[in-house]
Amino acid sequence: MFATQSDAGKGTAHGVRPASYWKWSVALLMLFLVPLLFAQNAAKVTAVDPTSGKVNDSVTVTGENLGKDSVVAVFLSDAQDDFKATLVDQVITRF
Repeated sequence: MFATQSDAGKGTAHGVRPASYWKWSVALLMLFLVPLLFAQNAAKVTAVDPTSGKVNDSVTVTGENLGKDSVVAVFLSDAQDDFKATLVDQVITRF
């Protein structure tokens, strides 16, 4: 759609009104911000020590939000398979 001289000053751009811009802007903003709000309490692994091991070895997983209310299972994997680990202890440390 092309604007004509009579359309000048009416606030239209290619047939879209300015109110629609605000609606789309708010919708896009919400689309990108809502996941950030829910991701605040997501479990995050920052370290695994040792980085490799054999069956029945103990491994320490360090990170954020790894308490019992956030993590119910831990899986270790190689390039092909996932192995469910036995959780021995979950300790919350506050700094």
